[in-house]
Amino acid sequence: TPWVDVSSSSAQGQLAAHLPDLGLLVAEKLSQWRLPAPLAPAVLAYLVLDVIERAQPLFDGDWSSVARYVSEIPEERIADYVSALVFDGPISGRPGISVP
Repeated sequence: TPWVDVSSSSAQGQLAAHLPDLGLLVAEKLSQWRLPAPLAPAVLAYLVLDVIERAQPLFDGDWSSVARYVSEIPEERIADYVSALVFDGPISGRPGISVP
């Protein structure tokens, strides 16, 4: 059907147009909190895992549900991802790494 052609993930970038930019979300929060940008990949890894495990689309290709889930992620949860990096991540007391 034509809908399947439009909703499927293709190499034309249509899937990316359906979802919020997770990298940009992480970059905005780190900037807002005046944290160093090199933390972004690790925070993004937590965020992507969260979306994969917790977003509950109703059917294959239900990207609006996934997008809604991402838009409703509380700021506190992203702060928890940063906290996890202090406990067991790139800023877990290793010399030479400091966070303001």
